[in-house]
Parts: sequence; structure tokens; C-alpha cells
Amino acid sequence: MNDHKEIFENHWNLRSEAYDLLSEEDIQDILRYTKQKLIELKNYISTVKENNRTMECLYFYKDHVDLLLSYHQSKFDGYPGTYMYI
Repeated sequence: MNDHKEIFENHWNLRSEAYDLLSEEDIQDILRYTKQKLIELKNYISTVKENNRTMECLYFYKDHVDLLLSYHQSKFDGYPGTYMYI
């Protein structure tokens, strides 16, 4: 990542600037949409049969979905950097 630090910082800065242009209503719409999609993904993952081949991959996605959903439990204050990074 250090090799492309400038590219990453430029991308991050552009996203941060765009965040400031969004209205509160737009932000809440995005949060509702992402939460709904995470719930759908969690439900889908729970239907996949686990076996030795899929177990590790499924746990990876389950953990990330649960982690992202945990961010929806509290109010987002400011740019949700960690959420976006994950």
C-alpha cells in the first residue's frame, strides 16, 4: 500500500469532499440501503451449506457482515472512515 500511497490519499480525499456535498437525507438513504443489503447478504450466507472447502471463506464474510452491521447500531458522526475502509 505504501507503493501507492499517493493514489490512495487522492482517492480518499475525493471521497471525503464528496461526502461534504451530500445532504443528511442522502446520507440516511445510503445508510438504510447499505444496512438492508448487509442484512440480505447475511441471510444469504446463512443458507449456504458449510463444508471444509467453503467454511473459511464463509466465516470471513460472516465476520465482515456482522462487523459492518454493528456500525449501524450507533449514529455515524462525521465521515465513516472505518466503515468505508472495511
